[in-house]
Amino acid sequence: MAAVMGLVATVLVSNPAWAEGSWSSYLDQVRVGFESRRWYDGNVDAANTTIGVYGSCWVEWPTQGSQDFQLRVYQVEPWYLPDTNRGTGSYNCFTSGNKIVNWGRLAPNDDYYFKVVSIGGQTGSTPHLTMTCGNTCLKVYY
Repeated sequence: MAAVMGLVATVLVSNPAWAEGSWSSYLDQVRVGFESRRWYDGNVDAANTTIGVYGSCWVEWPTQGSQDFQLRVYQVEPWYLPDTNRGTGSYNCFTSGNKIVNWGRLAPNDDYYFKVVSIGGQTGSTPHLTMTCGNTCLKVYY
């Protein structure tokens, strides 16, 4: 019984039950400019959008440097307009535990994606980022 209660508590804490949707993925050998898949947030639940990084990662590049990276969320606009920047979140590969950035409620209902905008403090294409925790290192809840 205690094991079942522990499992239930873990599920309740790690998965926002109120989220309209979610998906999991990972980043492997990505560079600045990498774009995630798109997701549709219909705002049927008024839940905040969060992107969490779980486990470890590392930044590879020719010289030693920062192990930070930044993701920026964009709202998809019609083809003739630039996509709308909805904010940037910072992550660190050396941070113990999990890092979750909350973008708040993304309204209006629309398509969204994130883009890698900085790796190792660099915005060029030299450094690349790899996550080492399997296929569910990165989780998006919306």
